Amino acid sequence: MSDTRPALRERIALAHAAADAVAEARLQAELATAETAMGALPEAITALDRAAALFQLAGRGADEARARYGLSLLLWKQRAGSTLALRHLEDAEAIARRVGDLSLLGKILDRKAGMALAAQAYPEAARLLNDVASLRESIGDHDGRLDAIRRMASVASLMGDPKRAFELLSEGMVDAEAGQAELLRARLELNLLARGARAVGPRQPLDPKMAGVRAEPLSVLVADAVALGDHGAAGYIRLQMAADANLGGRYDEGGTYSESARQDALQCRDPMLYLLACLSIAEVREKLGDRVGVLTILFTCKATLQDLLGEAAAKPVLGVVHSVEQRWGAEVFEAAMVEYRAQF
Repeated sequence: MSDTRPALRERIALAHAAADAVAEARLQAELATAETAMGALPEAITALDRAAALFQLAGRGADEARARYGLSLLLWKQRAGSTLALRHLEDAEAIARRVGDLSLLGKILDRKAGMALAAQAYPEAARLLNDVASLRESIGDHDGRLDAIRRMASVASLMGDPKRAFELLSEGMVDAEAGQAELLRARLELNLLARGARAVGPRQPLDPKMAGVRAEPLSVLVADAVALGDHGAAGYIRLQMAADANLGGRYDEGGTYSESARQDALQCRDPMLYLLACLSIAEVREKLGDRVGVLTILFTCKATLQDLLGEAAAKPVLGVVHSVEQRWGAEVFEAAMVEYRAQF
C-alpha cells in the first residue's frame, strides 16, 4: 500500500495558504482515512477533528456531521475518551436532524442502539432500532429496514418475549422488499424462534400464539443460502445443523457440517463464524476420542485468526486450550501434545 500522507499534507498546506476552508477540510478528512489505514489513530483523530472544525466554520452542516460521526468511531476504536466520543456522536445527531440527513441519522441511531444493547438497556435499544427501521424505510433501504427489525426481534427475545419477537419478524417479512440474502437471515431467525418455542419446559407452557409456529427445515435454508452464494448465512445454518446432529449423537454428521461451516467462514472471511466452526469441530473430535484432532483444529484456528486479526485474536483459542488441559489432566494433555507435534 503506497503512503499518500505526504502528498496530502502538501495539498493541505496549499489549501490553508489559499484560505480555502472547505478544500482543506476535505483534504483533512482524506488524511484521516489514510492515517487510519496506516494504523496511526492519534494522527487520524487530529486530522478529522480539524476537518470537523473547518466544516463548522464554513457552515457545511452535513459534512461536519459526518466528520463528527467518524471522529466518534475513531475515539472508540482508540479506546480513549469515551465521553468525548459520545459528545461528538450527540453533536453529529443534532446536526443530522437539523440538515435532514436521514441516512447518517440512521447510522448514528444504529450505533446508539448497539451501545444500549451492550449496556443491557433493552427497552432503549428497542426504541432506537424502531427509529432506525422507520428511517431506513423512508429512504428506501429495504435491507437496512429488515436488518433493524431482525435486531428488534433479538432484543425482544432477550427481554423474554419470544411472541413479540416472532410477531416483529413475521410482520417485517410480509411486506419486505429486501434482498434475498437479508430475507434468508430473517427466515433463519424465525426458524430459531420456532425451535425455541418447541423447547419450553414444563413450567413454561407454550404461548397459544406460538402453537402454530413451524420451524422451516434447515436443509431448505442452507440450500437457498448455497444457491445465493451467501457463505456467511450457509455457515451459520450449518453450525445449527451440526449442533442438532451432535445432540442426537450423530457425531460424524456433526463434524461434516462443522467442517463445511469452517470452509464457509474462510470464503467470507468471518472470524466469529470461523471460531465457532472450529470449536464445533473440536467438540466432535473430543466426543470421538480424537485428542490429537482436538489440538490440531484448535491450533489451526489460533494461527488462522492471528493471520486475519493479529495476536490478540489468539487469546480466546488459547483460553479453550487451557480449559482442555484442565479437563484432560496434565499427563494426558502432554501425551496428546507429543503426538500432535510428531505430525510435523
